[in-house]
Amino acid sequence: MSRGFSIGSFCLMVSVCISMAGLAHSSSPGFKEKHLKEKLPVLLYFWAPWCGEPCKQMKQTVADVTHQLAGKIKVTPVNTYADPKLTQWYGISGLPTLVLLIDGVRISTKFGNISPQRLKRWMNRHIGI
Repeated sequence: MSRGFSIGSFCLMVSVCISMAGLAHSSSPGFKEKHLKEKLPVLLYFWAPWCGEPCKQMKQTVADVTHQLAGKIKVTPVNTYADPKLTQWYGISGLPTLVLLIDGVRISTKFGNISPQRLKRWMNRHIGI
């Protein structure tokens, strides 16, 4: 069974995401190097300014949970409005959406707003943290 697909050889020109305190951010020239070759698991958090309360709640959940896991996972918010190519590449059709990567390979995707407990269980099931 496939664990996902690798985009390690795919060159991306990703727009700058707006700032979200305490989290790593995608940036145009370095996305591939910073995130797809990362030794830590990477959690891509797809959101949009128009998303409203679900994305605001998920932003807080991701920040709270990943703060507890500092040094064990890298989180990158992706503004779907600003980064349409990346959004399309991952097939994101609803928000908020989380994509979990290991060695640049997607291993799981989670759609919709979830509780901190469910987020922790989901990450633990897939990456053991």
